[in-house]
Amino acid sequence: MSQSDFPEIFNHLKAYLKNYEHDLVVKQDNDSTYYLDSEKVFPKNKKPYFFGAVTIKKNYVSYHLMPVYMFPDLLEDLSPNLKKHMQGKSCFNFKKN
Repeated sequence: MSQSDFPEIFNHLKAYLKNYEHDLVVKQDNDSTYYLDSEKVFPKNKKPYFFGAVTIKKNYVSYHLMPVYMFPDLLEDLSPNLKKHMQGKSCFNFKKN
C-alpha cells in the first residue's frame, strides 16, 4: 500500500463525517484534513467541543471520533477488523482500505 492510496481512504472516511456536518461547524476542509467542531462550547474556556476529523499523515490516514469519550457504548459493536485500527480510545489509523 502506497501513500498514493491515502486520498481514496481519506475521502471514504470523510464521507462518514460529512453526514453530520449540518449539525456541526466545519473548521477545516481541504485535500488532507476535514475537521468538525460542535457549536456548543466548554463553559470554562469557551472553546468548542471537538467532534471529529480525518487527516492524511505521512504513513497513514487518521480518523478521530471524540463522542466515544462521552458515549463509550459506541465502541461495543466494533468489528474485530476495525478494532485493529484503533490507536487509543477515539483514534483509528488506516493504511489501506
